[in-house]
Amino acid sequence: MTQYKVTPELKHLFSLLNNGNYLAQEVSEHLSEKEQEKMFEIVKDVLSDEMALILEVEIRRKAFKEKHGSEPYTGNRMAGDFN
Repeated sequence: MTQYKVTPELKHLFSLLNNGNYLAQEVSEHLSEKEQEKMFEIVKDVLSDEMALILEVEIRRKAFKEKHGSEPYTGNRMAGDFN
């Protein structure tokens, strides 16, 4: 079995994750440097999208809390309805 070196970018990313050691091991066993670079670009795109979504929700939660105090937040993003 070929053993690849994990790229520094992925190594840093994995250090931030709960299961980073496992992911690094799997990457080192299965992905070449070129494949890792492609994976890193995909992960950056996915994280960007997820961070934008989380930021949107947190901004809406904050606005709701400022307007409604301790009333429970029941925003429904799929329907576009934020009570």
